[in-house]
Amino acid sequence: MVTISHSFLKNVERCHFQLVLRTRRAGSGQNQSHIHKINTILGHAVHSSIEQFIDSWAANPATLPLVNQLIQDAKDMVNAIWDNARTRVFEIVNNTPINEERNYRREQLNKITGQIQQFCRIWNQQGFQSMTYVSHEDYISHQFNPKFDLCGSIDLVLMDENDIFYVLDWKTGSSPSTRLGRSQLGIYAYLAHKEFSVSYNQIRCAFVSLRDGSCQIRSFNDKELNILKKRLEIIDMVIDNVGIIPDDQWAAPNEQTCLNCNYREYCTYSI
Repeated sequence: MVTISHSFLKNVERCHFQLVLRTRRAGSGQNQSHIHKINTILGHAVHSSIEQFIDSWAANPATLPLVNQLIQDAKDMVNAIWDNARTRVFEIVNNTPINEERNYRREQLNKITGQIQQFCRIWNQQGFQSMTYVSHEDYISHQFNPKFDLCGSIDLVLMDENDIFYVLDWKTGSSPSTRLGRSQLGIYAYLAHKEFSVSYNQIRCAFVSLRDGSCQIRSFNDKELNILKKRLEIIDMVIDNVGIIPDDQWAAPNEQTCLNCNYREYCTYSI
């Protein structure tokens, strides 16, 4: 059984050969790097800070988000990551001069305050404090069809007094403008539907942008589900044709796809 996340689905859409290689290796992540990329450190730190608050709030709903505490937690995380040898190895491999590395670190630390302030403002304005906690950051996997499962870790799931489930994803960048069925929230809505046994009309989805402070809550409906199903047809097609279509007809090497591929080390066609 193949397990598909949104990020992996996007990779397969760019290069079908990634799923071919993964199917053959029957492994999901054995070659993934644990080195933090420079553009993911801010997101990881802010998410970790928010996650710590959610942990406390889930245990005691009277707990309020304290801006200064969340900011300090996120800054401590950035510094801890940057002082880790694996992070510095990544920068050395990519020939980043040490003075530029310091500048990147300073830039990310400077962005934290605004992002945490946006989170606290949205948390209060949207009334999340008064909703019922359901789950956060739990890895969920459910069968989509007999060939593969869908999986993901939803940042936060809440329920309001009308039994409406809110599926939330924090973004340190801008909110994607794409349809739900083409975003990770489409997969998250499917997982919430299965995990919590709720109908799609009881599910609301939102990307919460901590950069621009937006939180547009949208409904997941049959049209969005059909868009998701259409995207996932590629997975069925690849699985059905592994071993039938020659490798060189699967591979689609290009610099952007190959440099970010977890299977690059043993792909014959990678750049």
